[in-house]
Amino acid sequence: MWLDYLSLFHRPSPSMSALFCSAAALAGWTVCEPFFAEGGSPEPIGAGNSFMGPFITGVIVAAFILIYRRSGLTYVDMALSIIAGFGIAFVIGFTLMIPSHILFDWCKNSWSLSYFFPSNSDFFAVQAGRGLSWSVFSLGAAVSLFVCADRSTVLCAASGCVLAGAIAGILFDPIQLCCSSFGFTAPWLSRLVCFAVLGGMSGLFFGIVQKIFTRGALLIVSGTLAGWRLVIDDSPCLIGASPKCDLVVHGQDLDDIVGIVEKCGFGYRFFCQAHMRECTINNKQTHSALLQPGDLLHIGGLSMVFSEISRQEPGNDSRANLPLRLFERPRTADNVNRRP
Repeated sequence: MWLDYLSLFHRPSPSMSALFCSAAALAGWTVCEPFFAEGGSPEPIGAGNSFMGPFITGVIVAAFILIYRRSGLTYVDMALSIIAGFGIAFVIGFTLMIPSHILFDWCKNSWSLSYFFPSNSDFFAVQAGRGLSWSVFSLGAAVSLFVCADRSTVLCAASGCVLAGAIAGILFDPIQLCCSSFGFTAPWLSRLVCFAVLGGMSGLFFGIVQKIFTRGALLIVSGTLAGWRLVIDDSPCLIGASPKCDLVVHGQDLDDIVGIVEKCGFGYRFFCQAHMRECTINNKQTHSALLQPGDLLHIGGLSMVFSEISRQEPGNDSRANLPLRLFERPRTADNVNRRP
C-alpha cells in the first residue's frame, strides 16, 4: 500500500504538482504576511519586508525541485537540492524584486488611493503594471530551476511562471475591490488568492511540461533482446506473435496481438488482448492497468520493465523523422553506435 502511495510522487501528475506548489506558495505567504503593514495593504515594499519575494520564490522552487528530483535521490541529496535551490532562488528573486518593485510603483502612481479603478487608458496601465510586476517576480522561480540541468524544462517552466504571474497580478486589485463593494474588509484575501494562483498555475504548467517531455519505454529483461529498450511514441505499441507487431513475442498458442501499450492522457495504459494467464503486471493477472514507472510486465515468455524517460535523453532522436519506435540499449562506451 505504501509503495503504491509513494509511486504517485515518482512522476507526479500535473494536478498534484499544482496542489504541491500552491501549498508551498501559500506557506511562504503565511510566514511573510505579518511583516506587511495593515495586513496586506498594497503599500510599497519596504526594507523590513523585502525578503517576501525571494522567500516565496525559494519555497516554490524547493517544491519544484522536490517534484522534479523525487526519484533516485537519498533524503540527504534531496535536502541538499532543496537548500541549494532555495539559496539560488533567494539571490535571483531578490535581484528580480528591483525591476518588479519599479513596475509596481509605476502602476500604483496611476491609481488613486480611493480604491476605485481608473478609467480609460489608465485602467490598462494599472493592469499591465500589476501583471508585469508579478510576472517578473514569479520568473525567479523558473530561472532558479537551472539546478535541474534541463534546459527545455527551465524554458517551458519559465513561460508558465510568467503566465501565472501575469494572471495573479491582474487578479490582485479586482478581488480586493469586489470584497470592499460587499462590505467585506479583508485586504489579505487578494494576496492569499493571488499567491495560490501563482503557485498552483506554476506547478500545473510545470507538471504538464514534465509529462509532455517524457516518453514511455519498455526495458526488455529476458530473452534474446534482453537489455534493449523499446521507446513508445504517441501511437499504440502492439505486442504479440504477428510479425506486424512492434514487439514480437514467441510462444505457443499466442494470439497475433497479445497486448497493447498506448498513451492515455499524460500516462500510459496497458491492455491485454489475450487470456489473463498470458499477461501479468507485477505478477498480477489483469486485462487493463495504468502503468507506473517500475512496473514489471510478463507477456508470454517475455519480461519488461516500464519506465518514463526524457525526450531530450541521448538516443531518443527521431533518426530523420522516422517513427519513434526504436530499439536501443542504454548508451555505454561499447554500444553507442550499435543498433539491432
